[in-house]
Amino acid sequence: MEHTFDEASNTTQIKMPKRVTGEEAQDLVDEILALRNNKLKIIVADVERFDTPCLEVLLAAAKLWSVDECSLIYSDISEQFEVIISELGLKQTDFETGASL
Repeated sequence: MEHTFDEASNTTQIKMPKRVTGEEAQDLVDEILALRNNKLKIIVADVERFDTPCLEVLLAAAKLWSVDECSLIYSDISEQFEVIISELGLKQTDFETGASL
């Protein structure tokens, strides 16, 4: 996963790859926890496959960011990512917390 820092909005951005498999869940946990207590924007523009364990990581991150009172939002949502989460009865707002960045 590629991440950058946007100084204008004081926000760290993570760009998710096309495929995020269950085998990568621990790496995702480590990367997200390293960014705790920071404004975070997750870009899912290219996502074609996102396994359930990784979705669970993102849901847990939303809870942590909420407790920390930090913003966590998603942008550039791919159509496939929307399909993946809606098939599980979830929506984008389930993964976000705080004000818009």
